[in-house]
Amino acid sequence: MKPAPLALRGHPWLLALPLLLLAMFFATSQLDNRAFQEDELATLRLAGSGQRQPLPFADFQAMLVERSAEQAFGWPLLVSLWVRIAGWSEPAVRILPLLAGMLALAWTWRLGRDLSHHSLGLLALLMLATSAFFIGFMWYARAFTMLALCSTLLLWCYWRICFHDRAARPVHFAGLLLAATALAYLHYFSVTVIAAVALFHLISGRDHRHFRWPLAMFAIAALLATMQLPTFFTGLEESLVDENLKLDVLGAAAVLTTFLRFLVNRTLEIPLAAGWLLLATLIGTLVWWFRRKHETGSIPLRFLTMVYAMAFLLVLIANEFAQVITPGRIRYLMPLWPLTAILLAWFVRKQRTWRFRVAEWVLVAMIVTGLHAINHPFLKYSFGNSAYRDRMHVIQREIVSAGREGDVLLAGEFDKDLTWSLVLEFYLQALPLPVTYVDAGGAESWLASARAHSRFWLLQTSHDSEVYVALASSLVKDAYVCESRDLRAVATLELYAWSDDDC
Repeated sequence: MKPAPLALRGHPWLLALPLLLLAMFFATSQLDNRAFQEDELATLRLAGSGQRQPLPFADFQAMLVERSAEQAFGWPLLVSLWVRIAGWSEPAVRILPLLAGMLALAWTWRLGRDLSHHSLGLLALLMLATSAFFIGFMWYARAFTMLALCSTLLLWCYWRICFHDRAARPVHFAGLLLAATALAYLHYFSVTVIAAVALFHLISGRDHRHFRWPLAMFAIAALLATMQLPTFFTGLEESLVDENLKLDVLGAAAVLTTFLRFLVNRTLEIPLAAGWLLLATLIGTLVWWFRRKHETGSIPLRFLTMVYAMAFLLVLIANEFAQVITPGRIRYLMPLWPLTAILLAWFVRKQRTWRFRVAEWVLVAMIVTGLHAINHPFLKYSFGNSAYRDRMHVIQREIVSAGREGDVLLAGEFDKDLTWSLVLEFYLQALPLPVTYVDAGGAESWLASARAHSRFWLLQTSHDSEVYVALASSLVKDAYVCESRDLRAVATLELYAWSDDDC
């Protein structure tokens, strides 16, 4: 490998900085591009969004247990603390996963540097910074980039404690405990990463420093996580009896195939045989290292591959029992995403002969498709909102900025379901004016509600329905249009008044 330019020698992090800025640019451009999605709103509801003000911790804990007895409550707790500083707006809340994602990227580079060389960290950072899957979750108000950060921090702290040339400091032990505890409280499946590192620690024996201290940190984290056992068992019981969920649950090979598809930015249809091949590779890797655990060799590579293989296999075993990973829940594997990037970077970096140059071309293809997929709707990870729900934050802000005392919002029934109820609770019930949900049975019910107010807002999506056509014809005769806003051709928000002076 060519030496770095003189200006960069001693400061290799300067090479990583442009990639970090690139990832930040991609993510920040999406912070306010869409309203909160249903899963985001469910989390915000657990964090106390309906209260619109900070709650004492005891009240927050009681509310969390009441509203969701099966979810890990680390992320809602973190969000409830964050919004006290930043507020409840879309950009304010989403800055939290953005910061976690940026730190995960930085720590991926640092882990690669400490394992081998800063070029390894740089290649891994390049893969993550151009991954549509990873970047998509940097502006998604859920815990997944935080999972990537905590898993990377866990691996880095463990490596610094047990294998690094320099002596470990107290901050590394504290970081190991913090990362392990956070993973246990953020998501149940992320416990597999902790278990994989602990198993590697036990298998590798006493031939490294501080054999007992990491075990003590893992034991303390396990004790702290026992507070969440009741919610874990409740969630497990609910998933086992959910017949609709079982229809979409992926088997072991299908999980790996779907994982590979998102790894290549959904540009290829991966055959199921590739999943079986990867599963055999994971098992074969473990067998290989088990038979050679006492041989001297590349300790960093052994550490990476054994932890990765064990964590992946533990996820697959857990899913066979819990039956929860569907194509839309491949995000549960986010703790393994940085480690995947480091392993791929290791493979690319170690190829020196012309026969293996294909690895470098594969890397180039992943980067190019990733840059394309980040801004391509079809290739993005599907977050599930319909088009008009994506604009609800614009609707809310428009009404707040131009609304007056005495106004009313007339909203149609739309396709009210659990998702829509969450949208209404967050965006419309918090408006400083009453909201009337008008029966779609006829235009008369709309007009009757409207005539009780001097000004009224009309929110409608079904522009071709007979009800809307009849309503529009009546309003053209009797009412004045004060404002009209077409929200990307998926909904119309109009402000009407019965006299021109009231506009």
